[in-house]
Amino acid sequence: MRFKFFWVFCCFVVLTALTSDNNKSLFKHHLKSDSIIFCAPYHYFSVKSEHYRKYSDSLYDVCFDSSTLLKRSVFDWALKGYFKLAQKGYIKNDRFLSIIDYSLSANDKRLWVIDLMTQKVVFNEWVAHGKNSGELYAKKFSNTKESFQSSIGFYVTGELYQGMHDWSLKLIGLEKSINHLALERGIVIHGANYVSEHFIKENQRLGRSLGCPAVHENIVLPLIQTIKEGACLFAYYPQKSYFKYSSVLKGL
Repeated sequence: MRFKFFWVFCCFVVLTALTSDNNKSLFKHHLKSDSIIFCAPYHYFSVKSEHYRKYSDSLYDVCFDSSTLLKRSVFDWALKGYFKLAQKGYIKNDRFLSIIDYSLSANDKRLWVIDLMTQKVVFNEWVAHGKNSGELYAKKFSNTKESFQSSIGFYVTGELYQGMHDWSLKLIGLEKSINHLALERGIVIHGANYVSEHFIKENQRLGRSLGCPAVHENIVLPLIQTIKEGACLFAYYPQKSYFKYSSVLKGL
């Protein structure tokens, strides 16, 4: 009985330390052999708790300022989905959260990669959408082969490989009928010469892909090396049917 009480007391002390208003960083890590083991906050509280609200408020305020194009609502959907997927064991690379906001112009830098340990945005880049999704703005999305449209929803990243676009990163769609055919469709993150400021100046808009979230050739390798092998990516668009049928956001 005394041992049980001592264990409960220790858990309470750890939780209190993690969720303290004075502790802006809710991620702790320690060295074990040659690897870093992360102790992420989703181990300690649910997305409906006051602890989660404080954490998400702090994280957004630290990572972004008034000039950011990433709306708080989009950030919150992404973070809640990340927590849910992490708790279910889908996320292996839990240090990074990537967000694409396809409601923004293709000429905006609408891809963010957040380092959840350091609480910093490590990438904010242009990203292309599929040529059949729209011109300057993406408006149509598909999970169908050869539709040449982008897919929205939650993904986990797969492995790096060298293909027709040189180094690329596989994406595994987690949402049935929304993006689960991503691997079969060959939807990957790859570099492209049509994703650049020069291309925008010459054509008045960013280039378009065959459905892949293509990025600038100069940053593709460091980006995909950062988020490879089990990191969470959320591709957002305010589509009513998505929020109705999303298996990840359901109930959140």
